[in-house]
Parts: sequence; structure tokens; C-alpha cells
Amino acid sequence: MRLTNDGRNTSMAENTEKTLKTREVRAFGFVGAEAVRTLTEKLSDLAEEDAREPIRLAMACYGNAWISSQAFHDYVRTMAVPLDTCALGCVEGSALLVFASGRQRLAAVGTVFSFTRYKIWFEKEDLDVVELAQKAQIAKQAEWNAAKSIARASGLSAEVVLEMFRQGVVLSVKEALDQGLVTGTLEDGVQERLKVETGQVSVAVC
Repeated sequence: MRLTNDGRNTSMAENTEKTLKTREVRAFGFVGAEAVRTLTEKLSDLAEEDAREPIRLAMACYGNAWISSQAFHDYVRTMAVPLDTCALGCVEGSALLVFASGRQRLAAVGTVFSFTRYKIWFEKEDLDVVELAQKAQIAKQAEWNAAKSIARASGLSAEVVLEMFRQGVVLSVKEALDQGLVTGTLEDGVQERLKVETGQVSVAVC
């Protein structure tokens, strides 16, 4: 039996330390389609490492990756590993879909949730009338899917969520709690520890 310097059983110490740790993925700044794919890959890797320990996604971001964010949301629903999301600042646009994917959806004091209607961006700009109509239908369906997913998480109706996007509603933490989008607030100590530089997507075991 190996002992630590203070005489404790090593395996016991390691197990205790592991219990106190939460696996984290962090997303800050603009989260487009590529970043959403990266998040999905990192979650998949962590889920393969341990199918029991929960994963926490700390985020303060915005985006217009509606289709990719919807795919992320749908993927999280199939995961055996629980994912908790923690909002540390403004969560806006398609990032709301990412936040809504969490089992627990926590928010730091001062966080706002902005229902901004970013348009879906398509690489090809010289579209004919038929293609434009097809893209418009895709965008409309993506917006409706987003409203349904956020509604499912919050308990609101999809029609209400869609109207919130149309009006550009901005919710405070208290309002988001009242609406069911947020399930709890972060403790001050955890909130301070999770503050990191914006503009990156990274994985950290803390």
C-alpha cells in the first residue's frame, strides 16, 4: 500500500481528490460552426474517458451557428454522461441552444441571456431565386427547431420562445430563473475561479 507524505493511503487520497474535481469544457467569445464542432469532439473524448463523472461547460459566448448548435444540443441529449452548463457572462444568439443543452443550467450574477436573431450565413453568395427560397426555408426551420429545444429545456412554449427571438428579448439571471431557462446560480467562489480569458475554446480538469 502506497502512502502520501502525510501518511494517507494514496488511492484514498486520489479518489477523494477526483470526487472534488469537475471536468470542464470552456467556451468564450464567438462560437461559430467550427467551435461548436470542437466542443462536440471534446465532450465525446471526455465521455469516453469516464461515462459516470459529469462534465461542466463554462461559457460566455454568442454565435450564429444555428444548425451546428442544434446538432450539439441533440448530441448532448443522447449522452450517457450528464452535462451541466454555466453561464459566466452574456449568452447570445445560437449560444442559447448550447446553454439550454445542460441538465443543470447555472448562471453567474450579472449574466444576461440575449435572444438575438442572427441570420444563418451561407458560403455561396450568388444564389438564384430557387436557392434563396430554399435557404430561407432552412433558416426558418432552424429558428423553429431552436425555439422548440429552448422551450423543452425551460418549460416555455416554442411559440413564446420564437416571439422572444423576434422581439430581441434580453433576460437577467432572475428573469431567466423565473422563465425556467436557468436552474440555479453559481456560488461566488466557483464564479471567480471560472473567470478566464475570452475568445478561446479549451478543456480543463479543475
